[in-house]
Amino acid sequence: MQREERMHTFVTRATLVVLIFLVVLTVYSAIPAKQPTPWQNRLFTPTQLAILQGKYFLVDCWHHRVLWSDELTRDLSEWKVISDQVIGPHSIASDGEIFLVDDTESSAVVAYRFKNGAFFEVQRFTNLGVRPHRVRYDQESEAFWVVMSKSQEIAKITRTDGRYEVSYTKHLPFLEGKYTRSFTIHEDLMYFVSGPDAVIGVRYLDDSFEEEERYPVPPELGSMNDLFFSGEYWYLSATPQKLIRVRELQAIGDPEQYEDLFEKLQLRGTPYYFTAAHGRIYLPEITEYSRIISFVENGAEIADLQIHFDFGPPNRSSLERKAEGFQKRLFSRQPKPPQE
Repeated sequence: MQREERMHTFVTRATLVVLIFLVVLTVYSAIPAKQPTPWQNRLFTPTQLAILQGKYFLVDCWHHRVLWSDELTRDLSEWKVISDQVIGPHSIASDGEIFLVDDTESSAVVAYRFKNGAFFEVQRFTNLGVRPHRVRYDQESEAFWVVMSKSQEIAKITRTDGRYEVSYTKHLPFLEGKYTRSFTIHEDLMYFVSGPDAVIGVRYLDDSFEEEERYPVPPELGSMNDLFFSGEYWYLSATPQKLIRVRELQAIGDPEQYEDLFEKLQLRGTPYYFTAAHGRIYLPEITEYSRIISFVENGAEIADLQIHFDFGPPNRSSLERKAEGFQKRLFSRQPKPPQE
């Protein structure tokens, strides 16, 4: 009798456990699976935060778009889209009249005007070279300059009678056929980074592009992204995950003389294009981790580190959006059917 009672108790408890398990399973099955944040509300490899004409711009490279806002502190979902038709853009620049964006994967540069609270495409420049990667406006030469990362060419775009035209495109042999992501202008010289494992300064105001200075860099800095002079220090970002500064460019090739800032700034991704404004230095992080930070250079000290956007590694939605751009590029290069 006792054995039967123990068996009955065991069966009852086992049945209760199964019922509880089924109830819990039913409840959790009714809860929808957590969906990843849509790419529209994230950044994926934001190569540049630019501040132009009182507006803020985010070049969201692998989401294939450029955003703008009148305030940096707005939630990303409130930023407006200049274009989501460019493929892999990297930078934006303005002369006060138009805004130029490099449409890198399309090997084009697109011009926009701002009117009645919105941006409108007004011109498109093609046949400049392969993969325009950095565009800048220079007041001294009154021109836009665009470097082609893959074909090592420089384009000069100027304004004539209210319309913008390509003055010329020149091949830059001193880059030795090496991939070149950026350039900066300082004291009448144009400095190119990446290239043949050196920072190279050339004359540009006379359109000669004759080499004046060359500063070799060590192998760990060879894949350079950007060069920036703050007034006291030269900052250099490089792929992957490198950020240094030196007081003199001559010291950039000596690891014992440059200061490594990656850990000091608590970086997580690869640092990219610098922007200086409002007494701060803004710096995006790309590839491994998408984030925008800024800091204040206070003599030799780095102070007031701020994080403006932090989206971490890419999620599935962002990776799918990146792939869409490459598919679009692939199909756009297919031969068009003959017109009837």
